[in-house]
Amino acid sequence: MAFRTQEHPMNRKLNNVIRGILGITIAAMYMNNLTAHPVGEDDHPDPEHAVMLAEIKLGTNGDTGVIRELTGPTETRGVTSIESLGIIELGGEFPAMEGRQMRARIFTIEPGGIIGLHTHSQRPGYAYIISGKIIEHRNDTAEPVTHSAGNIAMEKTGISHWWENAFDEPVKALVVDIFTPE
Repeated sequence: MAFRTQEHPMNRKLNNVIRGILGITIAAMYMNNLTAHPVGEDDHPDPEHAVMLAEIKLGTNGDTGVIRELTGPTETRGVTSIESLGIIELGGEFPAMEGRQMRARIFTIEPGGIIGLHTHSQRPGYAYIISGKIIEHRNDTAEPVTHSAGNIAMEKTGISHWWENAFDEPVKALVVDIFTPE
């Protein structure tokens, strides 16, 4: 399966990253037979602030990846564009994934912009930073993580996180995830 972006010229490295992300994500979903929920689903009781704590199974020994309780803003702001690169219906690829889709999008987040606190629940994905820098606050790290161009963040069940562009330039991120459309 090849992923082509005809109207979106990207360099060879980024195209290879997209193909790798798509292949890994499909394989992981197929093996785990997961369901997903769409981005933007508002399931937080407090629209201004939320506290999230999630159990993340990392291995067979029962260890979890939760390091800390995470608080942060739940409102997303400063996202100036979300460019859809394409959607693949996964049922045609793997019958067990009927009703699920994989999508690739490029987010542009302005300085001061925030992607509000949310939890991934059977909606795995990858965020590849194309340009700029952004800070990710996660419940599985003791401190916030600064991502720069070329870095990738994995998003999987149990991850609660939020993003902030605390820098002077916009950030562009390629986000590939699997979800169930409403």
